[in-house]
Amino acid sequence: MGLAENKEKKETQVVEIIRELRLGDNAVLEDFFNLYSDDIYNFPIRNFRFSEDEAGDFYLFVFEKLQDGEKLRKFEGKSSFRTWFFRVLRNFTIDFIRFKRSRSIQERVINNEEVLGNLVVDSFDQEKMLDNPIMDVIDSMVDELTPYERVLFKLVFVLYTFFSEEDIQYLIKISGKKKDDIVVLISDLRDEGLKKTKEHSAYEESVSFIFMDILRLEKILRSFFEDHRDLENNPSSWSENYENAQYPPEITDLIQKLARKKKTHGNMVLHYRKTIGGIRAPYKKISELLNTTDKVASVQFLRILQKLDQKLTNSGFF
Repeated sequence: MGLAENKEKKETQVVEIIRELRLGDNAVLEDFFNLYSDDIYNFPIRNFRFSEDEAGDFYLFVFEKLQDGEKLRKFEGKSSFRTWFFRVLRNFTIDFIRFKRSRSIQERVINNEEVLGNLVVDSFDQEKMLDNPIMDVIDSMVDELTPYERVLFKLVFVLYTFFSEEDIQYLIKISGKKKDDIVVLISDLRDEGLKKTKEHSAYEESVSFIFMDILRLEKILRSFFEDHRDLENNPSSWSENYENAQYPPEITDLIQKLARKKKTHGNMVLHYRKTIGGIRAPYKKISELLNTTDKVASVQFLRILQKLDQKLTNSGFF
């Protein structure tokens, strides 16, 4: 099928989606985002030189603007939908640039995914599960999700969740795959998660080793300054390039080494915190099972986390 035929087919599909939207069927918004997710993501990259991270932020911004369907219902058909929609995206981009000056969407997304993601992972701790009150809230929330949201949530946290026969049947329905193939895919996702767990264990050992080295260096320096109380001792001023003519060269070297170790340790801890909650299935593979795109799946998962955030807030956990 040529490019022109593809555009014509896409135009026909979106016109039908808008017709159903006007009839009150908001469920077709999922079809719309599946159809236009790449256009939304790539628009600011091609036209405003956005980076990929900025384009990701922009996608979330547009999703927020279009999720109720009201804007799309305003399409009157006086031009092609593509022409009309790209004008809308241009205006959204200008709005986004203004908005970004005051608030970073990416910061909000990372915060939600780190804090809530880690909270969910922690709540699945087998040793704590039986007496963990958060589990009741999470179970209650999962029960309230739509079938699509429920399987998405379980796929993201595939290492910690159980798929009912109802979940499997739903995946068969939306993916068109056989049951055995779906079971194998879920098993593969779990195996990948287990590998990440082992990688995190090794990474945690490295972090611990550096921390122990920091304690060793601090002990040596503390002992030195206890024996040389006449020398200036201001650890808050120490850095990788710290110099003090009063100190022996070996002490200066130790101070600089300690500063480097602390910086490395801080970066590793930050990386660990961002990724330990990330022992989740990759959106790329999840999207294959859900018959969607990874970008759409990531945004939909964010919406689930926001529901969880609200649920936990209402329950007094935040």
